[in-house]
Amino acid sequence: MIGHRGMGGRFMNIGFNVPDAVYNDGISFEIDHHRKWLCGKPCNYTGPDSGWFKYEKRTKLQGLPVEPHRTNLCKMIAHNMNLQGKGSASEVLHVLDHGAGPFTNLGKRFTCREPYVVDAQVTAVDPLAPLYHGILNEFGVYDTLRTAYCPSERLTACIGPDNVDMSIIINALDHSSNALEAWLQSVWVTRLGGLCCVFSIKNEATHMQNAGFHQWNFDIDNDGNWIMMNTALKKRSNTVNIDQVFKGVLVPLDNAQAGITGMSSTQMFKCYRKSALINESWAHGLGWRAYGMAI
Repeated sequence: MIGHRGMGGRFMNIGFNVPDAVYNDGISFEIDHHRKWLCGKPCNYTGPDSGWFKYEKRTKLQGLPVEPHRTNLCKMIAHNMNLQGKGSASEVLHVLDHGAGPFTNLGKRFTCREPYVVDAQVTAVDPLAPLYHGILNEFGVYDTLRTAYCPSERLTACIGPDNVDMSIIINALDHSSNALEAWLQSVWVTRLGGLCCVFSIKNEATHMQNAGFHQWNFDIDNDGNWIMMNTALKKRSNTVNIDQVFKGVLVPLDNAQAGITGMSSTQMFKCYRKSALINESWAHGLGWRAYGMAI
């Protein structure tokens, strides 16, 4: 079975895993969605196919960066550089899109035109990549950046620590078997001073009634902190304040100061600068800081 269970590599087992039966049911849900999305009306696709959604499909099939993700990330790169007193974004040369699905939102290469020029290599990974390859072959899609196999919970085994300048997961962290572990791993593979970002729909698990992979709710509290909650497990300690438990390792960056506007009330876009390196001792202690217990 495709997924992260039983795979080798560094894995802290931090937090709560979505039960196997629930996660495996989500695989069929996800593959069916992407196959119908590519096929369209002949396969009875009933999702949105006009406006931005039509643009998104056309752009992804051309292997180009998708808006507004590209512009928002470019603004955040510039903001991060300015805060560190650096006059160029040339240090952003390698970006990671994890949980990328069959098509990365970053394009074959991730580019920014302003305020700084960026032309970065893209690594795109997903735990369902072998199944996505079959869909792309079926529909003759050969002009995109193919996603490689790697669960977000295994990023350090696939990418290595401190090796990317920016990591991003777009509308997929809530699909993780273990969202806290996946976020920890994305921070671990990002270099010191680099950016760790997440885009999600708020409280998507509740909105989707826990269908498929949707087992995690994310929200922003009144103080601007990112709150993560597992909805599949009715346990007392299943809510985590990400800003709090990663304090000292991640510095939250402000969207407004970066010039990012136009986000709807249902969307969440958060970026952090990595301000300290992670080691295994720190990672092992995350369970205590997040849940007040050893996991």
